[in-house]
Amino acid sequence: MENKSEQETKPTFTNPVDDFNLGLLIYVVNSTIVWVILIMVTCIVLSLIYLRYTPRIYESSTTLMLKTEKTTQLLGAGVQNLVVEHDPTEVSREMQLLNSKLLLDRVIDNLPLEIGYYKEGKSKFVYSELYTSSPFTVAGRVKDESIYTLPIYLRILSGKKYYVSFTMNGRDYEYSSDTGKILSSPFFAFSVSFPRSISPEDINGLYYFKFLPRVDVETDIANKLAVMPIDPATQTVSLIFKDRSPERAKDIVQKISDEFITYDVERKRESFNNILRFLD
Repeated sequence: MENKSEQETKPTFTNPVDDFNLGLLIYVVNSTIVWVILIMVTCIVLSLIYLRYTPRIYESSTTLMLKTEKTTQLLGAGVQNLVVEHDPTEVSREMQLLNSKLLLDRVIDNLPLEIGYYKEGKSKFVYSELYTSSPFTVAGRVKDESIYTLPIYLRILSGKKYYVSFTMNGRDYEYSSDTGKILSSPFFAFSVSFPRSISPEDINGLYYFKFLPRVDVETDIANKLAVMPIDPATQTVSLIFKDRSPERAKDIVQKISDEFITYDVERKRESFNNILRFLD
């Protein structure tokens, strides 16, 4: 019989303080400090650029209470026996109406949205949207669709004169005219007016405007508009619109609400007129 001796192995623990190498730490820090500083500076610069050139987005909202009613005429009864029933499914249809082409067309017809006004900053990449704060307004029509979304620069020369220029297909076009007169070209016909007194800042500023296609304006409003239910019991919904211009965001939300109420009144008036004609 053979005897074997077994040796037990026990884990050994070392003190990390004893293994600390100050020279190695200094070497690692010296070799990477440049990259650490470079990464930090890059992150700070990118953050400043983002904050400087990212446009601010403003939000406007309102709440509507949908009084959805279904009027049923009881045959053989008088007007006093009209039955009014609440239709829960009508709420979803009303929400779709708020974001429909029918209502958006009414909004565009009543707001200056088909012409965009801008002021250029120190570079072409920096600009501000003016909406109703523009020192000039343009009224006219497009003859050639290629002029859509093309920046048309306008320089105010005096209280009655202005100068416009744009580039198309590598060719420069320049026009000058007086306010109130029709400026006609193969691409457009419009007149310019100054809604307020012209200041030296207006004369020195570099402005431009764009003719915007109606379908693009509709799509832009639809993409920025959110219609969300708040309380199904009270049939209330919220309209939320986000835009770079706080005035335009407020006007669009207000106009959608007004046109929705007007359209609802028109539908009810037509419905009751049909009932009266049936009774007659």
